Amino acid sequence: RRSLHTVETLKHYRSQAEKTRASELEKAMRQLQRGDEPEQVLQQFSRALTNKLIHRPSVSLKKAGSEGRLEVVSWMRELFGLDHRHDKNEEL
Repeated sequence: RRSLHTVETLKHYRSQAEKTRASELEKAMRQLQRGDEPEQVLQQFSRALTNKLIHRPSVSLKKAGSEGRLEVVSWMRELFGLDHRHDKNEEL
């Protein structure tokens, strides 16, 4: 039962992310078709996609933090593979 709930949650999460990706890609394709600068379109696409994918988790995390629900913050760190130091890519 738990496993089925987990699988369904993952499917829903992936579907939601895919809809966001498709929507942003469609916008980028329209911009390219009207002759916008490809590098600028790609920059805008990647920024918009990142912002939309992290918006809801960010809002939830801020809310949990303000409510003192630090276990949620801990779970988010685990789910997204964040350690307590700076991201390793930032050090490069």
